[in-house]
Amino acid sequence: MKSRNSSFLLTVLWALILSGIFSCDTANNVEDPDLHYFVKYYGGDGNQIGVDMLALNDGSFLLLGNSSENDFDTDIYVVRVDSEGEVVWERRFRQDITNAKDIEPTSDGNFIILSDFQADIGSQTDLKLIKISPDGTMLDSVVFGSVANDYSRTVTLLDDGGFIVSGTTELTRTWTDPNNPNPDLGDFFNYRFDQNLDQFSINQWSPISPGFGGQLDVAVKAIQKPGEFYVFGYSNGDLNATNPNERLSLIYFKRGVTGTTSNEFSPGNVLNVNHTEIQFVQAVAPELGEGFIVIGTSQNNIGISEIFIAKMRDSLIFKNIQNDATLYNTIKLGRNIRGVSATSSIKGTLGYLALGNEVRSTGALNIWISKIDQGGNILWSSTFGSEAEDDSGAAVCELPDGKIVILGTMWLADDQFKMALIKLNPKGELLK
Repeated sequence: MKSRNSSFLLTVLWALILSGIFSCDTANNVEDPDLHYFVKYYGGDGNQIGVDMLALNDGSFLLLGNSSENDFDTDIYVVRVDSEGEVVWERRFRQDITNAKDIEPTSDGNFIILSDFQADIGSQTDLKLIKISPDGTMLDSVVFGSVANDYSRTVTLLDDGGFIVSGTTELTRTWTDPNNPNPDLGDFFNYRFDQNLDQFSINQWSPISPGFGGQLDVAVKAIQKPGEFYVFGYSNGDLNATNPNERLSLIYFKRGVTGTTSNEFSPGNVLNVNHTEIQFVQAVAPELGEGFIVIGTSQNNIGISEIFIAKMRDSLIFKNIQNDATLYNTIKLGRNIRGVSATSSIKGTLGYLALGNEVRSTGALNIWISKIDQGGNILWSSTFGSEAEDDSGAAVCELPDGKIVILGTMWLADDQFKMALIKLNPKGELLK
């Protein structure tokens, strides 16, 4: 299904507004039915779920998603669109059961896609890298993994043209097994590949838990530094590992160029909140202040989710977060937010855009976006989507003119979910 034209979308969206289905926290968004909305859908039969997005130098966007026509098979779905959201090309990679996670540019002008992979229903979950050209042609691919289930989070491009894949290896499935009172639900992994997708020695770059003692250790992102790598994730390894109810927290540590781990790591739930799950890590460009943005969600002791945000220094000493961060805070919203992505503002060092999913009173998810300043204060927020079904955000970017583009998934009236590209004004409103 090609993207729909603006007039059709305007009719659909305005009908939803009038019927009370469409909701938005910004009152001015729905005052005039003649205003232009930039919302475009992509897909075909079945459901298409947005996962990740790249804003390219020519003004176009590369959109990554998952497409399923039934409950069993999932294909990788990639769409390149121009600056107005019109389709340039779209591709489906139909290879067994896949679950796309991340897309990044490569040093040779192509793109690398990371996904989880199963050969058959119920079989072991491995990882897959697919290299594609700028026109969407598959150039190469590799499947890899351990003897257990591996679940990927991100792929990082390295200075030598290679890649590091980060995630967690599931060694046991549950902590309710009476024969296994101290299960190992997941260990960090960082697999390393060269530019030809050849894997480095499994003995060096493999699943490893570097002495944290946690039941669940998840590596979210590896960042390359001169002669070493910083790894950010979350773990309950700094707490009582025999108690499965203990909280998760941010953790970060070093790995050497051969994949060995150092004793320099910093665990700790610094703000005394429950279950801080880090979901997004990004290196900040030097002209925007350097360092790293670390954003996730923290659930307090009464089940309310808050936004966790940290701005880490460019060089870490791994003593504690008070020494390693210029900002760390939880932002109390008075609402439940799940699954957060973010980006730094390219309009100077104004702050960050945080994208998540708000749980509405009906139980449905709505897309939530907020602008956060350098002090961790919310400048503005807005939410939008259907009150009847889930609408979710996946990735966000800011354009040079200050406008905001979101990749997400939205429910349509024909009971299907479609990958959606949404263009907002600099205040997060659905207006041009």
